[in-house]
Amino acid sequence: MTVRTKLVAVFGMAAICAATSSALGYFGAKFEPPDSRVLHGAGQSPDAFRRYWDALPGTQPAVFMIYFGAHKLDSVQKQLDRYFDNYPLLIPQIGLSFAGEGPHGRAQDRLVKGEFDSGLRRMARALRDTNRPVFLRPGYEFNGNWNGYDPDVYVEAFKRIHRLFKEEKADNVAFIWCYASGGNQYFMRWYPGDEYVDWWGIDIFMPREIISRPTLRFLDAAIEHKKPVMICESTPRNIGVLDGEKSWRLWFEPYFELVRSRNEIKGFCYINWDWANYERWSNWGDARIEVNEEVLERYREEMRKPTYIHYYDGMYEELGYDVKSASTGTGPDE
Repeated sequence: MTVRTKLVAVFGMAAICAATSSALGYFGAKFEPPDSRVLHGAGQSPDAFRRYWDALPGTQPAVFMIYFGAHKLDSVQKQLDRYFDNYPLLIPQIGLSFAGEGPHGRAQDRLVKGEFDSGLRRMARALRDTNRPVFLRPGYEFNGNWNGYDPDVYVEAFKRIHRLFKEEKADNVAFIWCYASGGNQYFMRWYPGDEYVDWWGIDIFMPREIISRPTLRFLDAAIEHKKPVMICESTPRNIGVLDGEKSWRLWFEPYFELVRSRNEIKGFCYINWDWANYERWSNWGDARIEVNEEVLERYREEMRKPTYIHYYDGMYEELGYDVKSASTGTGPDE
C-alpha cells in the first residue's frame, strides 16, 4: 500500500468521525472562533516569525508562539514587547514549562508548594494588562516522557496556576491543555477537569502523527468534552521543505487536510525554523516555508482560503473579545 493510499484510507476514517461532529463546530469556549474558522499562528522566535510574516503578504499570522519557565518569569513583559512593538494586535500563545529538575528539586513539586507563586502572579498581571486575548499552555506536552510530569502533581500544578490567574483577574487568558501526539497515549491521567481547561491542544511533528490513532482519539475525546482544539506546535519533522512537491505531499497536504476536515480544530501554529541549526534537532530538516518556491506558493494558496483568521483589525471581535482601546497596525515598519 502506498503512502498516499494509506493517507486516503485513514482520512476516510477521520472523515466519518468528523461527520458525526459536523454540527458541533462551535462549543462556545473562551476565544473560540466561529464555526469553520481557524486561527493562524506561527513561531517560535522573533526572527523566525518575521521571516514567516514577510513570506505571507495579506495573510499574516494572528498568533505568535513564545515560551517561559515557571521558575524564571522576570522578563515576561520585555519578551512580549518584542512582538507587540512591531505587531500591535498579535495574540500570544504561551508555553509555560515546569518540567525538569534543578538544585532545589523538581520544578513541578516546587510549583505546587507555592515557590513560584509570586512570579506566576506577576505573569498573570502582565498578561491581564495586555488588553487582548491570550492563550496559555501550562505544562505543555504533559504526556511526553522527556518532560517527566507526574500525572497527579501535574494536575495539582495546573489547577494552582489557574487559581492564581483567576485571583489576579486575568480573565483574558484562555487555558490550553496541551498533548504531545508522540507521547503517552493514556492522556486522561493528566486531565485537570473541564472547569480548568478552555481548549485542548496537540503538538504534531512526524508525518505519521498527523493521521495516527492516538491523534484521532485525542480529537474525538475533545469533542466529547466539548472543547475546541489548537494545534499548538507543528513542523514537518524529518521532511522539511527542500524537496518541494514531495515535501508538500508527504507532510503539508495531510496536515492541512486534517485541519480542514476536523471541525473541532480551531487554531494551528507552525514552527518556521531551520532545525539543522540546532544540534538537538539537527536531523529534523529545514522547515522555513520561504526557502522553497513550490512549498511557499502552495502554502500561500492554502492561507488564501476563507477558513483562516489572519492578522487584521477585526480578529478580536471574531474571538468574542471586546476591547475598547487596543492600538492597531499592520506589522513592523519597513
